[in-house]
Amino acid sequence: MTVPASGLRELALASRAERRQAFEDGTRPEVSKLIGWEFRGWNTGWVAPLLRIRKFVKVLFTAAGGAYGCNTPAEQNGLDEEWVAKPSEEAPKRFAFYAVDPTVDRRHPNAILLDYGRGRNGFFELARLLRDYVVRVSPDSEDLLLGKAYLAIGPLRIPVTYFVLERRRPLPDQPRLPGD
Repeated sequence: MTVPASGLRELALASRAERRQAFEDGTRPEVSKLIGWEFRGWNTGWVAPLLRIRKFVKVLFTAAGGAYGCNTPAEQNGLDEEWVAKPSEEAPKRFAFYAVDPTVDRRHPNAILLDYGRGRNGFFELARLLRDYVVRVSPDSEDLLLGKAYLAIGPLRIPVTYFVLERRRPLPDQPRLPGD
């Protein structure tokens, strides 16, 4: 594992306006180049540190004939420190599952959609309300991604925060979808 590269750090510390512009300028990632990888993640905004979800790990994998992903909590030890999965690197917790939808969405046609509503999460899990749109920052690389998270309440989409993803390592395990 390595300490975050300047791309993640730069976007994590950028202004909201700079992240918005980077998101609008971003291009659609190739899902096939994301599958089988872990990404270190950094939530921006003021709510993340209060909820202790500033740092996280996002993974993408294939299951049930499609592309899926989930999240892993990470130690909240600061931007310049290593990403350490919880409860441990050897047995990371996998939760908040999502389906990866590469189809064009009118809301963000340059992004892929991570749809937690189709991730087999339990009925009472709040993650079901999340919809993340993700773009690649550089048109030639899936190593640095920028996401915009929304709460989905019926047809409404309420913006929550931006998040930055950077390729971390090949996926060390094969997560299982809830119910499998």
